[in-house]
Amino acid sequence: MKTYRLCLGFLGCLLAGCASQDNPYGLTWAVATVAYTSYDAAKCGVMKHVYAAPGATYPAFVTVIEKTEKITSVSPEFNPGPNCATDHAFLFKYEGRKAIYYGRFVQQTNDQSELVPAFPADEITNLAFFVAKLKSPSDPVSSFLITRFSESTRLAIASFPESRPEETPLELLLVKELNTIILGPSIYEEDRFRGVKLRPPNLRMLQLDLNPPPEMRIGRQQMTAAFNRMLLEDAYPSNLPITHEDRMRNYVAIQY
Repeated sequence: MKTYRLCLGFLGCLLAGCASQDNPYGLTWAVATVAYTSYDAAKCGVMKHVYAAPGATYPAFVTVIEKTEKITSVSPEFNPGPNCATDHAFLFKYEGRKAIYYGRFVQQTNDQSELVPAFPADEITNLAFFVAKLKSPSDPVSSFLITRFSESTRLAIASFPESRPEETPLELLLVKELNTIILGPSIYEEDRFRGVKLRPPNLRMLQLDLNPPPEMRIGRQQMTAAFNRMLLEDAYPSNLPITHEDRMRNYVAIQY
């Protein structure tokens, strides 16, 4: 049966490729397509499939993968499931060298203190580089921030580094401005963050449209604040401290 389907697929690709006026490489394209499809199907069929056992926590499942694959970190696909709006489940997938790992996770209770979004003082790294990006903004996020800052902060940015640090505590001013922006409405716009690589948590929040499911026990305003902070972290990964996903420990596997 598999051979029969493969032959039909090959014939279909061949006819489609040869019939296309825009594709002078019909046969080559057909052979390459079938070869890739066959390889992918064979890989999925041969490799071991491992599923997170119901009740297993997300960190525990990741630890098992790291030990099995002999690696130090795992970067899986972790996205809302097709019925996330009702079952609040997220699907996990990671292709290792020894197996393909799957999981279906839901979030248990979530401590609101874990989502405190404010940037702490004195944690902006490479301050001079960060200020340079704000002083001569060449990206939409920097242009947006500078328009939201107060006049006194903009003047301090313009005079940096000529002013002595003890006279202009610029870092404290920037932290205050950033935290004010964080606690406001969502700063996300597609064009503004088009060139920024967003981490999976931010992509998940976009999928949820910043409407937290009931089991998260947080409000939309708090989720928006956390979202804003992580957006700024993604826009300035070498300057702003990253929020570690400690909340992932509250994800528990259910039946896949």
